[in-house]
Amino acid sequence: MADETSVPQATRRQERRRELLDKARELFVTHGYEHTSLDMIIAETGGSRRNIYELFGNKKTLFKAVMQDQIDTILTKVQVPDPATDPRPIQQQLETLGTAFLTGLMAPAALQTMRQFVVYASEWPELSREAYAAGPAILHARLETYLTALAAKGDLVLPDIPTAARILAEMLKGGLDLEALMTHQYTVPHHKIEKQVRAAVDMFLNGTLPR
Repeated sequence: MADETSVPQATRRQERRRELLDKARELFVTHGYEHTSLDMIIAETGGSRRNIYELFGNKKTLFKAVMQDQIDTILTKVQVPDPATDPRPIQQQLETLGTAFLTGLMAPAALQTMRQFVVYASEWPELSREAYAAGPAILHARLETYLTALAAKGDLVLPDIPTAARILAEMLKGGLDLEALMTHQYTVPHHKIEKQVRAAVDMFLNGTLPR
């Protein structure tokens, strides 16, 4: 049985971590990584540098944690259906998956955090590799699993499933993320997201349905 006194302490630690992540992201987005100091974060949240060091390490690893948290938020929303048990048509399955993914990706907080990450990506190649492995690579793997199951049933004809998974992911985005990052227009109407997903799924399936 867990020590009862450790539960509140663990909960407080998680709450403190959440508070620091949220405030750090806000300050990084507002002022940029270079112009955001740990003292600024402490001024907003209380505590001490030691507290941040214990939970995250230095400012760079805190920024990494903010980025990872944003990736996790997006991926958590992407529930890949099981073709063996999901009775819905493939198009509906993909539209639900795609809408959840694109809605998470196009959230203002996600886009603004990504913009800060892109600015420093070339300076932190190891961080870029880790972010890719924790985000896009996981999404591609999930799509591969899903498409493999569909191909095994004969519902889709896919000679190169890994490539198809990457193509599908890019089709779902349709450049909306790039447009937002380059124009700083971080609020994307939901109807625009739904339209993009419907078009991407329709074009993807029209090229892969058995003839």
